[in-house]
Amino acid sequence: MMIELVKEGSLRCTILLNNTEISLHWKKGFQLLKQYISALDEALSIQDIEIISRLPEKFGENTPRVLYKISEHSYFNDRFVNLFVKVGEKFLEEGTHFTKSAFCKFLSPYSKETNYLGVLLRDSSPFNDGMNQFNNVVKSVLTNALNKRSSKKIYKIYKTIKFEQFFKLATCELSKEFKAYLNHCMDLLAHEGRTVSFHALLITAIQVRIEFPWLNLQQQEFIINIIKAWRDANEKNNQQLSMEIGANNWTIPYIDVQTTRVINIDFSNLYEMKLEVQHYLLYWYENGESPKALSRRYHTLCRVTNAIKIIGVKYTSFLDITYVESLQILDCLQLMKATNGRRKYNISSISDAFSELRILFDWLKEKSNRSSLRNPFRRIIFSNVDGFTKNSVYIPDEVVKQISAVIHDCPVHVQRTWLIMMHTGMRAGDVLKLKSDCLTFNEKEKLHYINFIPSKTFKQRRKSGLEDYHSVPLLSQEVVDIIQLQIMETELLRVTGKTPFIFVKLANSRRHDKDMTITGHQGTTIANSINRCIKRHSIKDVNGHYWHYTNHQCRKTLAVKLLTSGSSIADVGEILGHQNENTTRQYYQDVDALKIAELDRELFEKLFDDIDEEIRRAYTTTEFEQLKKEILTGSRETPEGHGSCLKHVSFGPCQKRSCVGCSLLLTGPQKLPMWRKLYVEQKAYLEDMIQIMKKQGIHNYEVYRDYQAENHLLSLYADTINKIESFIKERMPKYDEK
Repeated sequence: MMIELVKEGSLRCTILLNNTEISLHWKKGFQLLKQYISALDEALSIQDIEIISRLPEKFGENTPRVLYKISEHSYFNDRFVNLFVKVGEKFLEEGTHFTKSAFCKFLSPYSKETNYLGVLLRDSSPFNDGMNQFNNVVKSVLTNALNKRSSKKIYKIYKTIKFEQFFKLATCELSKEFKAYLNHCMDLLAHEGRTVSFHALLITAIQVRIEFPWLNLQQQEFIINIIKAWRDANEKNNQQLSMEIGANNWTIPYIDVQTTRVINIDFSNLYEMKLEVQHYLLYWYENGESPKALSRRYHTLCRVTNAIKIIGVKYTSFLDITYVESLQILDCLQLMKATNGRRKYNISSISDAFSELRILFDWLKEKSNRSSLRNPFRRIIFSNVDGFTKNSVYIPDEVVKQISAVIHDCPVHVQRTWLIMMHTGMRAGDVLKLKSDCLTFNEKEKLHYINFIPSKTFKQRRKSGLEDYHSVPLLSQEVVDIIQLQIMETELLRVTGKTPFIFVKLANSRRHDKDMTITGHQGTTIANSINRCIKRHSIKDVNGHYWHYTNHQCRKTLAVKLLTSGSSIADVGEILGHQNENTTRQYYQDVDALKIAELDRELFEKLFDDIDEEIRRAYTTTEFEQLKKEILTGSRETPEGHGSCLKHVSFGPCQKRSCVGCSLLLTGPQKLPMWRKLYVEQKAYLEDMIQIMKKQGIHNYEVYRDYQAENHLLSLYADTINKIESFIKERMPKYDEK
């Protein structure tokens, strides 16, 4: 390579490069320019992109401009194109967006110019040649990735060349390979028990969410036709009942209006217990249990199998579990934590799991002709479980106002369901099963009534001789109007689906299919939609936490509202359809809580200050403040949920089986309703025990340890209630003065 000086100025330098004259923007002298071109020549000959990217650091920021200029010379042209492709391959490996400008930026990392040193990229022949060759490389790499079913590699290619070029290449030039890959992805979705839809398919295939309108018409038809062809060939088989003993996955279909929905159960993590659980579930299914109920039964047992894994004892059968090991399972379930640091399972959930275990153990015992075997799970009794159950909370007025102001941000069916639930106290499932004849008008009262079948109490109503339908008066004309509107708007859907339900939709409206079927809305989608709306609009409670909404809160909110406005228990029970007045009476606890909660924060500080001095001394000042934060966030809540534990690590492991009466238990006014409930249930339990002992001829029951233990527990409940009530009464006058 020959480099000769023709003319040197203050800003420009003209040289002869292999007898070709080139004028360059250069002001650092010919000798440095000559050194740079020689260094560049050497680096290009070995295609070392790292050396080339560092040349501006040694010779100045202007060096890439020189490179772009001399690349048009035949001596450098081919090697520049190769450099361009090699840099592109580096971007491809990293999954970084690559363009001509990105190439310039890579070679000029310190340049602040937006046009990358003045190069007209569109009109530059070396750049165009380099991009054409790079596109050929991309096509080859994408072909290989599609054939090897490498979703990670395909994701990197997508990120490198971006949306428009990727889909043009995939649906036109590589349509055969792309089609085969998409069919493979749909097979994967089906194997995992997931629904094959447009979004699910492309997320699986490319690992990026692609919106349907982004594609042009040809691309839309390409993908939809592939999905439709796969469904025609596979979905009928995928939606067939599959409950093979020994299989890792079960598929249990059921009909929702016109749509076939599928319950998928994965047994792969049950190992040795799998066969027993499968035989047990199959027994219930053959006896008429619904797929949803079967799934609930399975997930209840999964709590136990998860605990067994943590304990580390390997069983070949549930019948191998002893009483001591069942206690270990109980302890493990109580100590398990969720990702937020709180208890994973409450007492009610653990009790449900043990109830299921009792039934399973008895069933296995009978099936294997081992009737002499004692059921260890029946020795564990959960007393006053309802007392430990955390009922659904009501929605405070300030939160109701905030949600009502932004509920229009949710889908129309969510808005209407929310309004109906808030005004009638209906359960979400009952609202979604309203029929087209649900409204009646009482001429005498001049009032509309809404009529529905309460699913939860349906069997109990029949046993009690009540009508199947429950009626609730509608005092709000707005509710009447939206129900009438819902009936009118879904008339065609109901005719198409041959269904009386008014909350229906096109099942495949988001799958962009040509063949539409009718299905119903799901209660979980209502709650999820409202919770997303709450987060979008930052709706928080008085403590500054995002409000977590559940559908049942609407029912609770209406009950509390009616009771606080003077309605009787009988009236509220009639509206809510309660079969037992005691169920309605429980809502009075929330009326009390309205008053107690307002003082609770102030009283907590006082309670915290009254902690026993011996306990306080175990904590440093920093640890004590941290303890307060942990209690306020709920991370120190006891397994039973009736207070917080003050135990310091220096006290050693806890040896107590119950927190009631423990000096390390910190409880307060907001737990008062639960303590009262525990007391009432314990008193009833003790009275039943006395009656049973008397029937057995035991009249001196007071000397028996079982009686003494239960009576002592009742005394502890009474003592705790008295302390909390005294605590409130002492401070209530002060509070009323505010």
